[in-house]
Amino acid sequence: MRAYFAFLAALLSLLSPFLTACGNGSAASPFVDSNDAGADAPPRRSDAGTNPPPPLGDAAATDSGPLVLGAPCLVDGDCDDDVACTVDQCDPEALRCRFTPDDTSCDDGVYCNGVEQCVAGLGCSPGEPVACSDGTSCTIDACDEATHACTHTPRDADGDGDPDGNCPGGHDCNDQDPNVSSLHAEICGNSIDDNCNGQVDESPCVSPQYDTCVDPLGVTASGEFTLSPVAAKLDYAASCVKTGSGWTDLVVAIHVPEGAPTDVDVVATTNGDVGLASATTCGDASSIDACDASTAGSGGVARIRLRALASGAYPVYVFTDSGSPITLAVDYVAPEPAPANETCGTAASLTDGAHVDVNLTGTKIDVVSDCKGSVGDLAYAFELAEPRDVHVFATPKDADGTPILSLFAGTCAPASELTCRVGTNTELFARALSAGHYFLVVGATGPTDLDVVFETAAPTVAPADENCSGSPSLVPFVTTDVSLSGHVDDIHDGCSVGTPDAAYALSLSRTSDVMLVLGVSSGDQGSVSLVGATCGASDLSCATGTDAPVRAEADGVPAGVYHAVVESELGEPVTITALVRAATAPVLVPFADACADAAEVPADGGFFQGNTANATDDFTASCDLGGSRGSPDQLLHLRLDSPRRVVLDARGSQYTTLLDVRTGTTCPGDEVTGGCSAGFTSDRSYVDLSLPAGDYWIQIDGYDDDSGPWDLEVFVGPP
Repeated sequence: MRAYFAFLAALLSLLSPFLTACGNGSAASPFVDSNDAGADAPPRRSDAGTNPPPPLGDAAATDSGPLVLGAPCLVDGDCDDDVACTVDQCDPEALRCRFTPDDTSCDDGVYCNGVEQCVAGLGCSPGEPVACSDGTSCTIDACDEATHACTHTPRDADGDGDPDGNCPGGHDCNDQDPNVSSLHAEICGNSIDDNCNGQVDESPCVSPQYDTCVDPLGVTASGEFTLSPVAAKLDYAASCVKTGSGWTDLVVAIHVPEGAPTDVDVVATTNGDVGLASATTCGDASSIDACDASTAGSGGVARIRLRALASGAYPVYVFTDSGSPITLAVDYVAPEPAPANETCGTAASLTDGAHVDVNLTGTKIDVVSDCKGSVGDLAYAFELAEPRDVHVFATPKDADGTPILSLFAGTCAPASELTCRVGTNTELFARALSAGHYFLVVGATGPTDLDVVFETAAPTVAPADENCSGSPSLVPFVTTDVSLSGHVDDIHDGCSVGTPDAAYALSLSRTSDVMLVLGVSSGDQGSVSLVGATCGASDLSCATGTDAPVRAEADGVPAGVYHAVVESELGEPVTITALVRAATAPVLVPFADACADAAEVPADGGFFQGNTANATDDFTASCDLGGSRGSPDQLLHLRLDSPRRVVLDARGSQYTTLLDVRTGTTCPGDEVTGGCSAGFTSDRSYVDLSLPAGDYWIQIDGYDDDSGPWDLEVFVGPP
């Protein structure tokens, strides 16, 4: 008999190119209307590990093409088509190999480039990029990777915030000049219709103030001044300020009276980008001696310090790309030399328990840290003669930036960084540092002054969940409370940087789909990741967010021991739950538009995909806008033979979803208390319920008449 099969296998191997060629047709996806393959593109799913084989037979056919029939076989090991994205199985009834395309294994994790497909006989094929055109030239159409949605931004060629007047809703009469729009004031005497009202130089109009070296704002003492960039032009330049279209500048003259030299501290703040530059001669770009510009994250703040000025007048340029008023704070102070501890080679010594005033104005970024800053940094050194706990506290003296603390052992090389922290009134904590030489590098997200306190204490014992060695176990479906008090940042998995963390072991006895659910405190930001046994990089799954619950998912994770790593930006308490089920292939739900054809959910859940765009509106929901807005819906049915915990997650859906759980022996039943969830954000709808035995109807709906492709994860476990 085996000889017969061997003969057939050899014969079919010769014919396999022809058989494969016949099986490479790619059927259209049930999720995409053939006339609209852009906005309603199929949802995405990123998997880790190996997906298990889907069931055989007609139900295993996917939208990428039919099952491809192969050679005779006795066991799965007899089947291999050398195509990585197909699931190779031996059909126990036909005793023939079947090669099932699995699109999820081709997913590159990028939404906007379309849905990759597994083509039988060929392998992974690129998807069609998401088409976002709305058919009008008055919008800039783009696919937004962050939200998985199309954006249609009104056309505004000059970027002044006022759309082109030739388009609906626009009033800009010159979309090539950012200084002309209906949002601007009329400027006197320039023969231009600046405010697009059809009149030129009409009253009231605005004349520029402090626009050039001829008419600067004179400052003779400390104080706060308000400058308006309206009607000003861009007349000057400075190397640290990347000016362009829409930028203007103003000029300030700092007058130093007769007497001893003085320092002058100048801070400019506004709603947009801002820059400051000082010079010895106004109008001479080569004479600029101090310069600073706001950067992303610095909040529209620029700061310079003019040191040891003798009597005289000193020009300062103020640059901005905003029409908003600029607040200029000028402070005449006693002269101080520039900090000498710019690098670790010139680090200043730290004394246990002492306060250190840190002024970052005019410093450069000299040290590379995982916690990146926007302004310069200063270096400090300390020595430990014996193991000690180290605590460093940093408090800003103003609202111009957030402190950044970085701790290094031995050298300031990136590989020597032990930990770092970012945050207002933040504490950097390192437990039981061994005797040796260390560096503390102090930076910030903006040009702020800091009060830094360095303290040491006797070494403490780490909590049991501090790291992956001997960490406590997570029991699937059991929510664990985690106190991060006294924890340090010692797990560097790349998911979150510089935040206290804890680790919990998760053992999988079989290939599984895993979802980690993190609960965070209000106002906090948390992260959760699934990593390997040694707590290395979070290559399996990682999620960060401020809105609970934060979810990280990994599909098809092979059996073994893993760790769930939880982190909190503020070190506040969190909760962690591991949801686990046997790995399953996606189940397509092409119909399920009414009770009679509701799709069945297996007893331990699964992953489902559908599209409500072509469905009808059959049911209402209490959490919909006004109770019902006519959104089309689809139904799933779940039968529970005993009390269970049921978690539904519509993350990855392409529209504002609404999930509603109903119960009853007949469809659609009555809504379960707490079973309705509207998905307003990219995380979409999420429901976590403890349910008694019975029949449940899961309604996939849309909030406020919305519809489209949806994803639904269903996890069912102990109550």
